[in-house]
Amino acid sequence: MHFSRSPYTLALDDRDYPEWRRGRARYAIWMVDADTAPLRERVGRVRGELAGLFAPHQRSPHITLQVCGFISEPAILDDVDDDFDGAMPARQRAALAAARLPTCTLDF
Repeated sequence: MHFSRSPYTLALDDRDYPEWRRGRARYAIWMVDADTAPLRERVGRVRGELAGLFAPHQRSPHITLQVCGFISEPAILDDVDDDFDGAMPARQRAALAAARLPTCTLDF
């Protein structure tokens, strides 16, 4: 896979993206909580080095495993496939249990 590099850096557009949200507020993801003291320290150093370039997000450190969609019961938008209804988490949990994945350790 080849990635082309742009000679420019694009600044974060720090806004809420209402055209994407379309009135929906909550978004579901599967994630691994990575909020540990060593990682908080590293993130803090990087935020300090990048201070002034953008308004930093205040999310806790995590690893996103899967993006699911906007939480909506029932799905409210017909023209896009990004609503996450109440039945979906149970189906995903069942599929995850059936996969019988081994445990793992992450080193930060």
